Amino acid sequence: MLQTIIMILVLAAAIILLVLAFNAYQEAQYRKKIRKQFGHSDRDALLEENAVSVRDGETGTLNAFAPVEDDEEFEVPVAKADKKKKAENLDDVFEFAATDDTAEPKATADTPDDNTETKGKLLIKLEDLKNTELSWFHPSFDYMAYISLYEPKELTTLPSLSAGLHRFRIVGCTMDGQFQPADPIPGVYYQAFVVGLQAISRAGLAERNELDKFGDKVKDFAKKMNGEIELANISNFLQNAAPLDELCARVDQIIAIHLVGHGTVTGTRMRTALQSRGFELSHDGAFYYPNSDEPLFSAVDLEGRSFTSEQLSTQEYRGFSILFDVAHVPPGRKNFDKFMDLTVRLAGDLSLNLVDDQLQELSPQWLRDVGEYIAERQEEMQQAGLIPGDELANRLFS
Repeated sequence: MLQTIIMILVLAAAIILLVLAFNAYQEAQYRKKIRKQFGHSDRDALLEENAVSVRDGETGTLNAFAPVEDDEEFEVPVAKADKKKKAENLDDVFEFAATDDTAEPKATADTPDDNTETKGKLLIKLEDLKNTELSWFHPSFDYMAYISLYEPKELTTLPSLSAGLHRFRIVGCTMDGQFQPADPIPGVYYQAFVVGLQAISRAGLAERNELDKFGDKVKDFAKKMNGEIELANISNFLQNAAPLDELCARVDQIIAIHLVGHGTVTGTRMRTALQSRGFELSHDGAFYYPNSDEPLFSAVDLEGRSFTSEQLSTQEYRGFSILFDVAHVPPGRKNFDKFMDLTVRLAGDLSLNLVDDQLQELSPQWLRDVGEYIAERQEEMQQAGLIPGDELANRLFS
């Protein structure tokens, strides 16, 4: 009888050890998976694929490192984090040469062999067109083209002028001298167009060949409209745009804090907690706070998958990440305090821990250092005339 009891106890102990070993194996596999997901320097860890959310796919996720001493500089390791001289202001550092000797040679539309169009005087002088200040463009990062027509023209279709990953805008001057976004509206005639290719974005600075291709497309458009074109000088433009691009690369960072538990949380419970704190699920698969045209923060899946209503109602999750986009959140300590308050409250609501990429719990001092780091990067932007979260910054960091 005693021997039987001992055998039962030994068997029970063996089963318990097997269960513990299996749980440890699962935890190790999960840690390995999370580290692979968030630790690779050439991947946007919080999105589905290499994306242009920040330069080189970096998200600036918060890695664990030694406590910061008073004489040490706190730094989130990101690509292109070279120490460079801070910009004084946008006008001083990013000069734009718009004189005639810096422009590309004028290109006059060829006269067709058939259906010859009479050429007379341009409706607007190209020099006057170049000197017109338009709020849609900024010469520090928009590569400009100016088109004046010989006779009024309707715009039947929008031209396809994009180059690579960079977007363009086209503005037309109507016959009453008013500038407006050029749209193919029947009965609206234009006498000139101004086109700008946004050459700096989260995709980086446009290459010379991209600007060449853009210029060729605009020339074709000018020819079709029976007009004359003048392009900005590519070499001067790239030289003037390079310092701004370098600044953007330094400050373009997304700070992520991960909320992870030992077990899982249902998608329904997670969605309820996020919505109760002011987050709303967007069509792109992320939660945004607040639910407005210019949200401050976002919450995304740990594994880079899009949240959907159907999946949230049926699946369980190990946690999620909350993101602070340095270039898009307006400056001010109150916004970082709000970010941390929401993060801490959500962690409490769902019994989750605040952790770094190695699943180590974050210390209060470490979080304070992060707040100071964000303030420094936003101050660097402001010294260059870029206000985080305003229209200009949102264009550059898009």
